Amino acid sequence: MQFISQKTMVAIESVLDVALHSSVMPARSRAICERQGVSLRYLETILQALVKGGILRSVRGPKGGYVLASDRRKITLEDIRSCIAANKDEVVICHSAALDQVADVVDKAISKTLSQVTIQDLYDRTMPESVENDGKDAGSFAI
Repeated sequence: MQFISQKTMVAIESVLDVALHSSVMPARSRAICERQGVSLRYLETILQALVKGGILRSVRGPKGGYVLASDRRKITLEDIRSCIAANKDEVVICHSAALDQVADVVDKAISKTLSQVTIQDLYDRTMPESVENDGKDAGSFAI
């Protein structure tokens, strides 16, 4: 069973990417997909869900892209996971009552943990790696 889907992981990494790369101008989706190693079509659906969920804000125009919709200290990983899980294709279905109860307990524990980690926490963990590389590399987004 996978309680944190691949799509959710890409969403978390993308929000962190936006936090790291949108200080001067909005982060462009094409640049995000290159840094994350995902297709533009796949990433766009995730970014649209994050905009709809109030995590990101879309900026239109030739220098447009994505910025955080609120302060990175206020965005938790659970906020992102909940936003992505709102899509019906991310629901975990159990086929027995016993397994369903276990899954519910595990899901609540994961939710509690993710609620305690913010994008600021990941940003702080990633930035020293970027500084060590003279800012040439934005660091690893692996969680």
